[in-house]
Amino acid sequence: MNIIILLLVTIFSYLSFLYGRSRIRTITSTQSIKINALPNYYGYYLALWCAIPALVILLLWSIFEPAIIKLLISQTLAQNDLNYSSDQLNLIYQKIKASYFGNFTGIASEQIKKGAEQYGHFLSIAQGAKVVLVLTLVIGFALVAYKKIQNNTHAREGVEFIFKIVLISCSVVAVLTTAGIIFSLLLESIKFFSQINFFDFLFGLGWSPQ
Repeated sequence: MNIIILLLVTIFSYLSFLYGRSRIRTITSTQSIKINALPNYYGYYLALWCAIPALVILLLWSIFEPAIIKLLISQTLAQNDLNYSSDQLNLIYQKIKASYFGNFTGIASEQIKKGAEQYGHFLSIAQGAKVVLVLTLVIGFALVAYKKIQNNTHAREGVEFIFKIVLISCSVVAVLTTAGIIFSLLLESIKFFSQINFFDFLFGLGWSPQ
């Protein structure tokens, strides 16, 4: 589903680029208005306003959707049996997912079958809501951007500002990822050396003090 949504957003953004570029040319030729940027910038402006909000929502939705569905299934399981531990709930949820996608081996209990039905129900609701929200954002922001084009807005400054935000966001993500990797390695190293005796470790390597 995500691939189909990405394809639709890409096609719509490209068509918006073509429309924005041709529209500003029509406005300048019919109304004799001096534009503030090259026609391509107006196309880029309209395309970016269509694509970026939809892609951000799609990314966030894809990140949080599995956790929300898992929470709903776990709450349903916990209501049926209050004695389940968190590990048991997680194991049953994995079996439910495997049963829904046809990867479950063995005999599925009624609980697993019912859970798989609920999983499919929640998943279909989430997928439908995602499609509606993304298309609404694309159309809504396209109308906002089109109105700005009609007013002969400074499209070049808007496009450059959007690219700055994207580059800064990518840089922040790269820095945070690197910091997370370093912190994880440092934590594991501290945990490893805290579990062994330092001199026993050196003697085990064949080193002895003079």
